Amino acid sequence: MMFGTEFYPTPPELIDKMLAKVDFEDDIKTVLEPSAGKGDIASRIREKRNSEYYEKISIDTIELDENLRHILKGNKFNVVHDDFLSFQTFKRYDLVVMNPPFSDGDKHLMKALEVMKYGGQIVCLLN
Repeated sequence: MMFGTEFYPTPPELIDKMLAKVDFEDDIKTVLEPSAGKGDIASRIREKRNSEYYEKISIDTIELDENLRHILKGNKFNVVHDDFLSFQTFKRYDLVVMNPPFSDGDKHLMKALEVMKYGGQIVCLLN
């Protein structure tokens, strides 16, 4: 199966580094993984749900590639949109964790600021 030219899965070790400084005790209930690919970051957060801090977390994903959206849906992730840059919502997220396409990483980071709840957290792997 072919995915987009900017599909670079995030290795588990890197995801753990990305999540290491996130304060999940700080009442995080809503998480967004935009440009989610296969949902590697969301999957890692889901794996941690056995902790009391993780069990109440709601995770949304966004993915442009149709094949990857099918994978996300097949893995029971809530896919809320296809193109993060055109995503419009009144919902604000406590945490946005992302590994955006390198070509538009700056635009994705600016968009993350729009959907982040005041006082929320963003973790972004940016080129």
